[in-house]
Amino acid sequence: MFFTTIAAQVAISLLVLRTFISDTIDDNAQILQQGPQEQWNQLILHPLKNAPTQSIQLVVVIDALDECDSMQDIQLILLLLEEAKDLATVRIKIFLTSRPEIPIFDEFCQLSGEAYQDFILHNIPLDAVNADISTFFLQKLSPLKVKHELGPPWPDEQIIEQLVQRAPGLFIYAATTL
Repeated sequence: MFFTTIAAQVAISLLVLRTFISDTIDDNAQILQQGPQEQWNQLILHPLKNAPTQSIQLVVVIDALDECDSMQDIQLILLLLEEAKDLATVRIKIFLTSRPEIPIFDEFCQLSGEAYQDFILHNIPLDAVNADISTFFLQKLSPLKVKHELGPPWPDEQIIEQLVQRAPGLFIYAATTL
């Protein structure tokens, strides 16, 4: 269901592609039972290649690639996604997260240089991560301020700073706390 899910979300967010994707499903109702390569080609790549010449920008977010059933699935997904770099009328960016597992890292290293950039969380300065965690806390706590009619300065900078210090660069702490 990987590529069918992406196709459904593309159809929802880009109305100009909805017709292409819908027509593909109408012409081939069995596409949902076909393999990932056929689904990628027919439901996503072909509609993107045939998109009108207007400029389309698309961001696809794929979280936890390492949770695929097999390494072969990961290899196939990366190989197919790399094909998107050659699209002429669509600018597509794929934001993909994964645990830093060696087989996955090796697969990325085999991609062409312009196909990907990597950002290893542990290599991002702690100050930058903590600034993001601080922003996260502020955004999540602000609705509580309104809901419970808490006056200023709640949450104050000192409370946010204490929460950030307890998180030591880990978003999972921040998310679990709230």
